[in-house]
Amino acid sequence: MKHLDKITLLGAALLPFSIPAGALSLSTDPVGGTIIEIPAGISILSDSYLGEALFTGTVTGVSPDGLVVELPSTPAVQHPAYLHVLSGPDAGRISTILDSEGPFLTVETALDLAEGDALVIRKHRTLGELLPQGLGNGSTATFYNADGTIESATFFEKHGWLDGQFQLANDLILFPGEAVVVNASSPASVLMSGSVTVDPVKVGFGASAIAIVGSLNPVEDARLDDLFASAATENDTVTLYENRNGIFSVSSVHTFFEGHGFFTDAGEPSVTGVPVGGAAVLRSSRAGHVTLPPAFSHDE
Repeated sequence: MKHLDKITLLGAALLPFSIPAGALSLSTDPVGGTIIEIPAGISILSDSYLGEALFTGTVTGVSPDGLVVELPSTPAVQHPAYLHVLSGPDAGRISTILDSEGPFLTVETALDLAEGDALVIRKHRTLGELLPQGLGNGSTATFYNADGTIESATFFEKHGWLDGQFQLANDLILFPGEAVVVNASSPASVLMSGSVTVDPVKVGFGASAIAIVGSLNPVEDARLDDLFASAATENDTVTLYENRNGIFSVSSVHTFFEGHGFFTDAGEPSVTGVPVGGAAVLRSSRAGHVTLPPAFSHDE
């Protein structure tokens, strides 16, 4: 699922246990937390954290179609989970793990991997995990997928999140770097916590599909150029939204011009950033990937 940028909906406050840059090292999986204030009504919620790391290692083999990956040992995969490529031609890409048998993993989307490429397996973040108490009875969550499909769920206090067929939807996946459109029946404070990435993550988007892309930096706002300049093409637009006093509306629209970057409707270079906990809506004429920079580097 993908999702967007500016939402005053999100007045994010870092918790005391957030990890400062200087405290990070390669030997740890840094963690942190952010409190997000969600207003009643429509807003966009982005998750700046990752799920628990289940396995870190290198590739020992891959099938010709790129859908079966062999590891040096059997990982303890807890579904739903995904594979995040850390080195090689597809560094940054992720693919959901459909099946695991011994050291062999079957993934959802083909990956360009070779022996020795580094990877990490992480648990997916799900709707039921991120918003276990919902946002009030009758609140909704809508996901916009890279293939153009839309999934939604409604929260019922006695049942949890249910889809349109009244089946449990707690396991709807929020992919790294994506966001969800929520319509809360009442305001809520939500604690988002988890691992902080030290590696780039690529978020896929489809041609002419709505991609709602957030930031994986829980410490500071992300510049539009840092998020989208390498993925955007001529006349692509990025729209920021906000919820002000219960009214959800466009905050600003930014158009990309190759060789120049993003500009506002007033013709000025865009300086607005995607806020912590916020997201931006990308509309592109072609399919591609947005590369989200890590919150911290391996050297920090």
